[in-house]
Amino acid sequence: MLSPFASGDLRSALHEHTACIYFSPEGIIRDASPLFLETVGYTLEQVKGQHHRLFCFIEETRSSEYSNFWQALAAGESQKGHFRRLNAHGEEVWLEATYVPIKNRRGKVIQVFKVASDVTEKHQKASRERAILQALKNSMTVIEFTPDGHILNANKNFEQARGYPLHKIRGEHHRMFCATELYQQQPNFWKQLANGEFKQGKFMRLNAQGRVVWLEATYNPIVDNEGKVVKVVKFATDITRAIAASEAAKATVSSARTSSNQTERIAQEGLEHLHKVISHFQHASDTLGNAQELISALNNQAEQINKTANTIAQIASQTNLLSLNAAVEAARAGEHGARLCRSGQRSTPASTRL
Repeated sequence: MLSPFASGDLRSALHEHTACIYFSPEGIIRDASPLFLETVGYTLEQVKGQHHRLFCFIEETRSSEYSNFWQALAAGESQKGHFRRLNAHGEEVWLEATYVPIKNRRGKVIQVFKVASDVTEKHQKASRERAILQALKNSMTVIEFTPDGHILNANKNFEQARGYPLHKIRGEHHRMFCATELYQQQPNFWKQLANGEFKQGKFMRLNAQGRVVWLEATYNPIVDNEGKVVKVVKFATDITRAIAASEAAKATVSSARTSSNQTERIAQEGLEHLHKVISHFQHASDTLGNAQELISALNNQAEQINKTANTIAQIASQTNLLSLNAAVEAARAGEHGARLCRSGQRSTPASTRL
């Protein structure tokens, strides 16, 4: 049997410029182009005569979907889409491919032609982006708006956090979540978003009960291939408790600052009082010093007085002794004189009598 690429300008062009491969209706590999072989990392000798399952994960080939896939091709139904496959190194590759059944003149499928494009990098990038987006949707409230602010869609987190069921708010304008002052202060809010301006920050909003909630959010304009904003996606986290805690902390700090100022004032007054007390103590110390000097002088004077008193006492003592002696002598003299008198009266001298 001749190779399907052996003749014909179309087949030659496909063989040269595309990643293509031919199978039997049962899935047996008959031929492949160099670009396809390069994509999967095999040589033609390694794949020719092998079944298509060579490129597939085992769990996929065991599924009923895989059997139905080849049955549909054998019945003449084409298949297309993104397919996960394995290369020769056991690595995952993604192919954007179309499987085309080729029929003979009697309408019987005689072979299956597949043309593919390696979209592994693109698919993995998209998967990462989808994973990030899914993580955001799982952890945050997400709501989509038209460029002028009308609600298109919202996730479950939004419905639960804000208390609005989606069917009641779809088509409504963003202003239903806002205090009146917002659009008075920011009249060009949606015009700026529609022009592609990104917004982020902390926003005060109202929930379904009319209570204030605080959101840390980003408004992300989404553009099409021509750069035109087609919608705005908002990712938000409820930070109401954090704001309340922050306000409480500010109040505590303010109270602490007031107490600190009062304490500082009291301390200053205490310091001034202490200075006065020290001054009084200093004055008292000076007075005490003067008193000590006076007492010392009085002690000196008292000592002098004591010395003088001792001297006087000694003189008095001596005077008393002299007086005593004089008295004794006088007494003795008086007794002798008396005797002399008595004797004289008996014999008065002549001179006395004359």
